[in-house]
Amino acid sequence: MLLQHIWASLSRGSTVFCLGALLGIPLGYAIGLTNWAYGRFDLIVEFMRPVPPWALIPLMIIRFGIGETSKVILLFLVALWIMKNPA
Repeated sequence: MLLQHIWASLSRGSTVFCLGALLGIPLGYAIGLTNWAYGRFDLIVEFMRPVPPWALIPLMIIRFGIGETSKVILLFLVALWIMKNPA
């Protein structure tokens, strides 16, 4: 039973890490290197960064239910917005 829960957490975490890296790293580079991407995406990133993950939980449950999908999307959004250094 415990191994099943550990495996679920590890697979969820690795999925979110891969998705966040696949989208976050190129988007972070694009924001840092081009004015076009900075103008398009910086406002969204700066708006979502201070939003606590706990505030997104009810929205994910309403939209996607309480299954794996809502958990993965919530963790993905939390991991995605920390890609850009505020300095």
